[in-house]
Amino acid sequence: MISRFNNEMKLSIEGLIVAPCTPMLEDGSINVSPIAEYAVYLKNKQCVDNIFVCGTTGEGQNLTIEERKKVGEEWVKQGRKIFKKIIIHVGAGNLAETQDLAKHATEMKADAIAIAPPTYFKPASVQILGDYLASVAKVVPDIPVLFYHLPERTGADFAMLDLLDNVVDRIPNFAGMKFVTFNMGDFGRCQQRYGDRVTLSFGKDEALLFAALSGGTSFVGATFNYMGSLYKEMFDLFTANDIREAMKKQQDIQVISGIVGQHLRGVTERISGIKLGPSRLPIAPVDEDGVEKAMKSIKSSGLMTL
Repeated sequence: MISRFNNEMKLSIEGLIVAPCTPMLEDGSINVSPIAEYAVYLKNKQCVDNIFVCGTTGEGQNLTIEERKKVGEEWVKQGRKIFKKIIIHVGAGNLAETQDLAKHATEMKADAIAIAPPTYFKPASVQILGDYLASVAKVVPDIPVLFYHLPERTGADFAMLDLLDNVVDRIPNFAGMKFVTFNMGDFGRCQQRYGDRVTLSFGKDEALLFAALSGGTSFVGATFNYMGSLYKEMFDLFTANDIREAMKKQQDIQVISGIVGQHLRGVTERISGIKLGPSRLPIAPVDEDGVEKAMKSIKSSGLMTL
């Protein structure tokens, strides 16, 4: 549930947050029909409790505004009774479209929105980035707003502690961020100063255990699509204070992630049995030979059950 905290809006979210693919037909158009089955698979087979829609893995910025609305609507419709929290990414190429998507997410009663900044006209400073977030947040005052921090994609490579200093006290519904960078020092400083006021969901799959050791309690992952159950095992070990075995599980996950590489969509389709179809250009097409090789390597590794 959303609760007020010192006149701010706090999003209570813990555990695994999956970033799903957006299913498509062979002609490259979106295909929402598999989403109902996909949602059940993610919950029951991969043990995820929350979902992050139309992010990088979901190709949000590769879809039209209307397509994004349709995809978001279907995930909310099919996932409302399955997932604890549904977060919709609304970041677009300009402020007006981002505000439009934010309003739509609010209307369909998503639990939170996330905003990645524009990537052509990039924010030139933390102050400008804060102003941009405030301009979106003010048109949707009743929904928690998260910043989507992925500097290797967006180019907005600022210290997130500086951003939090800028926005936490001036944006009433600012609720935290999806933190996708290996800068663990910045993540730890953000946790130390603001961890009791906002949600900091760590999003580098290969280092989730290290984020947990730094105080993280929620984690966004694309690889949860095909091995979320292994992450649950890892965090169960961590919760039981069996750090040595949790670290071994993190290493197994790193090996599998390295095997799969850029074949996540195809591997997810094979493991789930759900037809996800191709990605949309300019993202490279699914390499079926590479997917087959990855599946054989995963099986021979003995690190997960297919």
